[in-house]
Amino acid sequence: MDGALEPLVERLREKNVEDIDELLRRVRPLVYRWAIVQTADSDDAEDITQKVLMQVHAQLDRFEGRSRFTTWLYRVTANAVAEQRRSRGIWRRFLETWRFAGAGDRVTEDGLAGIESSRSRERLATLLLELTRPQRALLDLVDLQGFTPSEAAGMLAMNANTARVHLMRARRIVRKRILAEGDLR
Repeated sequence: MDGALEPLVERLREKNVEDIDELLRRVRPLVYRWAIVQTADSDDAEDITQKVLMQVHAQLDRFEGRSRFTTWLYRVTANAVAEQRRSRGIWRRFLETWRFAGAGDRVTEDGLAGIESSRSRERLATLLLELTRPQRALLDLVDLQGFTPSEAAGMLAMNANTARVHLMRARRIVRKRILAEGDLR
């Protein structure tokens, strides 16, 4: 995705403002994903996404091109999450949000499937809570989104070696837990 964004960002930096809607449309899912990984709350993630998109629109000229656009975008998103966390106390609700995420699930024809889904979600939430915030972010960026550990480190404003250690520890925790419990189902 990042390679497709760079030409569009360059055109915008050259004051081709008609491309801003296209850029915002393309980055919205990425920003939302990063926000949901950091907050574990869809409402908060949506609020953060809107805020970040407005900031990108208003402050695109602050992107100097010294790094990849997605690195800059990730920092804007991380800063928005930190700001919201400070102002609203998101992390106090983190555990509650994940524990009750399945409470509103609609009833399926197979009641057992709904129960299993709820159990899986709760087990996954518990597993994620065992990881530190940097570990969760690195696991998502590297293992789920396909960024290299060095790219993810840049996005998190972290030393590449430190990022690799966090990632290794996160993978070790996940592997150990899955092996101990069989799987997350």
